[in-house]
Amino acid sequence: MSGPQPVAAEAEPVSAEEFAAAMAAFAPFEPQPRLALAVSGGPDSTALALLARSWIEAHAGFGLVLVVDHGLREDSAREAARVAGRMRALGYACETLTWEGPKPTSGIEERAREARYALLRAACRRHGILHLLTGHQQDDQLETVAMRASRGSGPLGLAGMPAERFFPEVRLLRPLLGFSRLRLEATVRRHGLAVERDPLNLDLRFARARLRLRPLDRQRVAALAGAAAQARAAIEERLAVLAAQHVVIHPEGWAELGTEALACEQPELAESLLAHLVVTIGGGEHPPRRERVRRAVARLRATEVAALTLGGCILRRRRRRVTICREPAAVEGRRRLCGPGDLVFDGRFRIEASRAVDVDVMAVGEARACGCLPPGLVRPSGLPAAAFLALPLVMADGKPLALPPAWRVAPAAGIRVSFVPRRRFLEVPFCRTLFRPGEDLY
Repeated sequence: MSGPQPVAAEAEPVSAEEFAAAMAAFAPFEPQPRLALAVSGGPDSTALALLARSWIEAHAGFGLVLVVDHGLREDSAREAARVAGRMRALGYACETLTWEGPKPTSGIEERAREARYALLRAACRRHGILHLLTGHQQDDQLETVAMRASRGSGPLGLAGMPAERFFPEVRLLRPLLGFSRLRLEATVRRHGLAVERDPLNLDLRFARARLRLRPLDRQRVAALAGAAAQARAAIEERLAVLAAQHVVIHPEGWAELGTEALACEQPELAESLLAHLVVTIGGGEHPPRRERVRRAVARLRATEVAALTLGGCILRRRRRRVTICREPAAVEGRRRLCGPGDLVFDGRFRIEASRAVDVDVMAVGEARACGCLPPGLVRPSGLPAAAFLALPLVMADGKPLALPPAWRVAPAAGIRVSFVPRRRFLEVPFCRTLFRPGEDLY
């Protein structure tokens, strides 16, 4: 619902100079930078739009506001239209992105977030925009750290949301992490704009809403996050070196890990390295719980392992090598792609159709189970069986258009498949030599 800003405690609006200083941390930008802004219509993202407008004008840039309609409430389309109207009144180009299809009955927060970022990233790719700004602010960060601390997260989690995060097609920027919710609300109030209030923010089914009912020791949580951020920087530097020495990620979506990495002097490094690998290969958003990772590392260090599952992956150790593959039983079900267009299958593979063609995308394992596996399809030598079963097939009217590596019919059919997982391994530039996210699979 929309309405005027409620009266909040006295707080100074964020100035254009402060916002420019926050954006300077993300420099350099290209001449006349093109930015996309994720705007829900709430106070935080509305303040982002107001502050970014001045920055874009000062840099002779272009700003595109992206409004996501999740379709979770009856009035969501009307709300998205109101937000888009306000943004156009501010001078922005605006596009509404709709989450189509059936909605989940459980895990709503997680699935909605995944769908939102998939839509935002696809829009940025479609418009050739390299920078996506979101309205996450200081209170969001403190709440995130408090929630992760309650789950026993280590330094990588307790450091909170990074201000900058890289995806294959765009970098995500969070310029408001240094500003409180009250200051952003004051910024919006100064301009007299109405905002939308999402009732899900008050829904006690969700952990963040329950957390907001309890007093938060801001100084303690901030100190915890600061110390964790320093520890994370040191850990990530050592992880990059360890990965360069012992990790290989294959474009078919599986990885190999040398057992020497598991025997390093600092067990937490081995655990972090394995957790990062599992997130990348499993197509997930968050790593498995620390205790599960710790138990997996202990088993893999001790002996050969026929198979263990972790974070949607199957891990096997033989001699001095551990293979990490997507667990075939956990792969996403069949999807439909109407070209020209693209989709991300199972959080791991981007399927692009450059021509007007309707295709089905499914895993090899699903095709085998339903009896529609194309004849003559053979697992290539050296490719683990689990990785093979988790590969996507692209079919049209029961006929193959794109098949695993031994088949090369896809270019003629206008289909391109590449391994572009939701979370890039380690997300540090040093590791780009280990993983080429834009490399074609077929």
